[in-house]
Amino acid sequence: MISLELIRLLRQIRDAGTLNKAAALDGKATSALTYQIDKYENSLGITLLRPHGRTVRLTEAALHICEVGADILANATSLEAQAIAIGTGLEPRIRLGVDAWVSTTVVMEVISDFLAEYPQVEIQLEHQVLQGTWEALTTQRVDLIVGAVAPKPSDLGIQSYPLGGAKRVLAISPRHPLGKHHTSLIAKDLEATRWVVIKDSSVMSPKRDLMPTTPKNILLVDSLEAKVAAQIEGLGVGFLPPHVAKPLVADGRLLELELENNAPDVEMLLAWRTDSRGDGLIRLIDRFKQADLFPQC
Repeated sequence: MISLELIRLLRQIRDAGTLNKAAALDGKATSALTYQIDKYENSLGITLLRPHGRTVRLTEAALHICEVGADILANATSLEAQAIAIGTGLEPRIRLGVDAWVSTTVVMEVISDFLAEYPQVEIQLEHQVLQGTWEALTTQRVDLIVGAVAPKPSDLGIQSYPLGGAKRVLAISPRHPLGKHHTSLIAKDLEATRWVVIKDSSVMSPKRDLMPTTPKNILLVDSLEAKVAAQIEGLGVGFLPPHVAKPLVADGRLLELELENNAPDVEMLLAWRTDSRGDGLIRLIDRFKQADLFPQC
């Protein structure tokens, strides 16, 4: 009978390239690994490994087991996680989707406190932007999204919690032509200059932006780090979170500009699927509710 262990062994041999390397990954002697494969060959009545020079290659039958077995292993892992969650109330893994506007430092502090109490839980974190954050949740790539831009999608099965308004600082390099402005900017000023924007990370959902105007030129970047670097370099103007912008303004690398009509705060949410029932997720949500995810400096 083909077992999960056989699938795992064959995939390990395939990926390692040699029996020696595959055995080393398991902390076994090569002879012990060969003996295991021999037992499976005798049981199934087929050849799984064929000599090739000084090494071996997987036969067509073994390669087929590897290919089809990938889904079987994934399903088995998922089943194990579900069983643990149901049996203990504490899921083995929690997947987070965090919007780029949220303070990474604060997120890591929340995770640190959580793991101190629940060290057996694995945390998986990915950064998303705008609609990409919602898409990660609705496609079930993540279990919890932190700092999703309101409003919540109309999809059933999503629960949310308001985090309040996230402020935005309009910032530019002192070297940029707009840096000489000491008064409020009007829409015409903003339309004529290049904006630096983090692109919406959604793949299937309609893209979204939060700019107060429609500029003639945009520089799209894929991270907050790249956005900050571009604005310091004088490549354009753009909004930044206060906890990022204020220190850069204080040391002279950026200037804070004022809008004639101040940009409104962006309403942010925590959100999760209602079918998520692990105790770990519930406790992590509680911690995020209490955290200051959008510090002012």
